[in-house]
Amino acid sequence: MPSTQAETDAYAAVLLNLARATDSLEPVEQSLADVVPVLHESEPLRAFVTDPVIDAEGKRRALRELLGDAVHPVLLGFLCLLVEQGGIARLKDIAAAFFEQVSDVRHSASGELVSPVELPAETVAAIEAETGRLLNKQVSLRTRIDRSLLGGVSVQVGDFVVDGTIDRQLERFRDQLMQ
Repeated sequence: MPSTQAETDAYAAVLLNLARATDSLEPVEQSLADVVPVLHESEPLRAFVTDPVIDAEGKRRALRELLGDAVHPVLLGFLCLLVEQGGIARLKDIAAAFFEQVSDVRHSASGELVSPVELPAETVAAIEAETGRLLNKQVSLRTRIDRSLLGGVSVQVGDFVVDGTIDRQLERFRDQLMQ
């Protein structure tokens, strides 16, 4: 199990190299962005894949059945490797390191765009362009839909965050009223 930043970075580099070697960097990146919240937010699934009592083969079989068609095969194989080596609990950290390494490879910055509904490609492109202009970088945003949001979007690229969601605006308004 990766226990140091160097080991986390090494796992991320393995995934990056696998994705580049199979010419599947973008689909692996999107699949990873989709699967991390699922594994991180689902307590029963997280407990299952990290349970030391359950053997690795059972965990791999369960991952293949649950995620098989939903994630890129390169990522699925990598997740099975993490299960085998006991590193699946650190997937969120490994994913963060992977996204940083992808940005370094592309000489760009990547981040996440969260919205309550799927946005048209031209809207995503416009948000990427404006964010890139602000950061003076080529920006690539992974999209994630959060249906619990009332409206608006949130953009995060590294430490740069713009939260234009209605939820955040209401929170700020509430805070002002409470003062």
